[in-house]
Amino acid sequence: METIERAPASASAAGAWQRRGNRRTVADLRRLVVEKYGSDRIAGGEKSIRRFDHNTVVFSTVDGNTVYRFWDTDIVTVRHNGDIILNSGGFHSYTTKERMNEILRRHDDPLFPRFVVFAKNGLWYIGKGGYQSTETWLFRDGITLSRNGTVRNALNREKMEKRERARKKRIEGFLEYAREKLAKEWPVPSGGDCWFCALSEVKTGRSWGDVAGDTDHLWDHIKRKYFHGSLLFRAYQSRGYGDPGFVFQVDRQQRNIDVAIRNLRAYLKKSLLGKPDKEGA
Repeated sequence: METIERAPASASAAGAWQRRGNRRTVADLRRLVVEKYGSDRIAGGEKSIRRFDHNTVVFSTVDGNTVYRFWDTDIVTVRHNGDIILNSGGFHSYTTKERMNEILRRHDDPLFPRFVVFAKNGLWYIGKGGYQSTETWLFRDGITLSRNGTVRNALNREKMEKRERARKKRIEGFLEYAREKLAKEWPVPSGGDCWFCALSEVKTGRSWGDVAGDTDHLWDHIKRKYFHGSLLFRAYQSRGYGDPGFVFQVDRQQRNIDVAIRNLRAYLKKSLLGKPDKEGA
């Protein structure tokens, strides 16, 4: 677990620090791309990785794919055969969705159909022809759009919509409980917390649960109303802060309950929603 550092002396200093933590330079993003792919797999090497938009770079691989990377996620991959693969990395945020749409709008293949990503009732969809399209598919990471207008790897709509509504209701119930607990006492990470949440992989700092892809422990926390400091810290860690322990301590000292709940909601939704292989029971 990362060390939680002392908060800055003022709210303005904390705000400035958080803004810096949410911004990465092109050099930072290039380094992350090289760490994932290796410089030998990037056509033209590291210097060929160029800025596309805020916190977003684009580059080509030696096998002919064009990759658009937003923060730490390859959100759009244009394959050498013309197919387009979309991936949110689990972050169903407004910015991620709109960045995908901007890339699709600027895609320079005149024969490629117009696809859009949109949200409705908390779920993401793919529409062909525009936002008013009646031809839609339920989004999931890895969904593939083809030049001939077909869409592959979409989720079963009726089954998934019903299940997602039930999951969201359970998550929101847990968040109400967490808000009540935070109003009384802000928990800090402890050795007595759930090990899947508390223990970290040495190399990446990610929790054991995240590394193993285990979500059963999170559903168990929701079922038993087990809200603890390590779970809340992982929510902060997943938000991409430059130093999540520092921001955690700032919000704890300033009692920023709304921020804590927002981070926890994003973490639980990222971890538990849109997963076709788990029932969440």
